[in-house]
Amino acid sequence: MNGVPEQIGRYAVERELGSGGMGEVYLAFSPAGDPVALKLIRSDRLDPVTRARFEKEALIARTVMGTNQVARFLDADPYAERPWMRVQAMLVKAKKCSALRS
Repeated sequence: MNGVPEQIGRYAVERELGSGGMGEVYLAFSPAGDPVALKLIRSDRLDPVTRARFEKEALIARTVMGTNQVARFLDADPYAERPWMRVQAMLVKAKKCSALRS
């Protein structure tokens, strides 16, 4: 990981939420100020196989009709220099988080 990017697409990045084998997830804000979660492919995983997998993931995410338990797909650019996907930010209040840990 090369640090937190300031911008991904048109979204202002605030902080990292997590990372995994394929990419990192960031809390970001739209130009209107709405919170979103952005998944960005890691810079060391930009090979054609990972790009194709990410494109398929974005296509499948578009079809998921969620309840309030699933983050809603909002946008993606699987063809960007570093492909990204934007989903609804599922922000949980601290009170709920502490209840989940017990």
